[in-house]
Amino acid sequence: MNQAAKQLKQAAQSLKGGQPGRGFTQAREGGYGLNTVASKLEKLVEGNQNLTDTSAEDYPKDYESVIKDYLKRLSHQE
Repeated sequence: MNQAAKQLKQAAQSLKGGQPGRGFTQAREGGYGLNTVASKLEKLVEGNQNLTDTSAEDYPKDYESVIKDYLKRLSHQE
């Protein structure tokens, strides 16, 4: 995953720098990397049908301000 992220970042830099050919190649390679990650995640989920859906779970209200602060800082990072 780290390699795919690096390739996509390099692609963006190449495109900004006026090198569309190089940017396209790096974006394609980064896309292949993301596809590989997605495939591995699908296989992981398929192999474990007893996973619990935690998306609807709530968190302790005592930590609400800490969680909001963390998410706010996280959203401002690159």
